[in-house]
This record gives sequence, C-alpha cells and structure tokens, in this order.
Amino acid sequence: MIFDKSFKEIFSAQLFAIVGGIVAGIVLATYREMIFLVPGMLIVIPGFMAMRGNISGTFASRISSGLFLGIINPNKPDQKLISGNLNGSFILAVVVSLSLGIIASIFNYVITGVFVYQIILIPFFAGILSNFLLNPITFFATMYFYKKGYDPNNIIGPVVSTIGDVTSIVSLLLVIIIIT
Repeated sequence: MIFDKSFKEIFSAQLFAIVGGIVAGIVLATYREMIFLVPGMLIVIPGFMAMRGNISGTFASRISSGLFLGIINPNKPDQKLISGNLNGSFILAVVVSLSLGIIASIFNYVITGVFVYQIILIPFFAGILSNFLLNPITFFATMYFYKKGYDPNNIIGPVVSTIGDVTSIVSLLLVIIIIT
C-alpha cells in the first residue's frame, strides 16, 4: 500500500513545515525594515535559522532513539539522561550562535568596512532565547508523538525545524528591538 502509516505521518509533517515556513517568511517580510537597521543581519539570518532546526532536530533524534531502544521510559524519563541532552543542546546553541555572530561581523567588516558589535550580540542572545523556547517544545513533542503511537523520527524533524524557524525569527526580532 502506497499510503501507509509512515507516509501519512511524513506527509502531515511536511504540510506543517510548508505552512510554518510561510508564516516565518511573512513575519520576516513584515519586519524587514527592523532587520535592515542592523547592517549585516542578512548574513546572520540563514545560518541562525538552520542552526536552530539542526540542533533541535538532533536533540529530538537522540530522545526518539532513546525511546525506541528502551533507554528512556516514556512514562518516567531518566532525568540525568534528559538533562544531559538538554544541557548539551543548550551549550551547542550558545557556542554556535556566538560563532555565527563573530563570523558575520568579520564578513560584514570585510565587505562594508563597518564594524557593528550588535551583529555579535543579536544571534548570541536570540540563540539563548530561542533555545529556552524550543528545547522544551522539542522534548514534549517527541514524547507526545511517541506516546500516541506515532514514529517521532517521521514527524519531529520537520515539525521542530518549522517551529525553530518561527521562534528564530521572533527571537531575532525581539533581541533587535532590545539592543537597537
């Protein structure tokens, strides 16, 4: 049968990703003037958005693998294992956000000859903010889908990437408002 359970799960997750991508694009287009206030922000946005989905997708994959291997009990998750993965995800997001800001500021300086310190601070603080939003969503969504009998590996990647896109844009905009 061509439309088996896995196909339906993957198809639904991809539809969610399409709608979420459109929402993120609309938010980004609506507030583009705010983004243009900080020279070089267009260098940061693609990397920042990809980073959120990649880190959270990896976190979700580790939780999902633990559930399928029986290492994580869905009714009583191992706090040490979960907190270790959460901490690793958080540290990775902070380091990558800071690195992204530094690299973007160097490129901005080389291209425009202007050093903008905000280009380092914005992805750093936005990375922390979006991580606080996205990590709990990722964990609870993975557990929810698993408990409901769905395969989180089919669903959670596109879902978390999409939610990550939206939270990334919102986090960047909030930090731009605060810093500028």
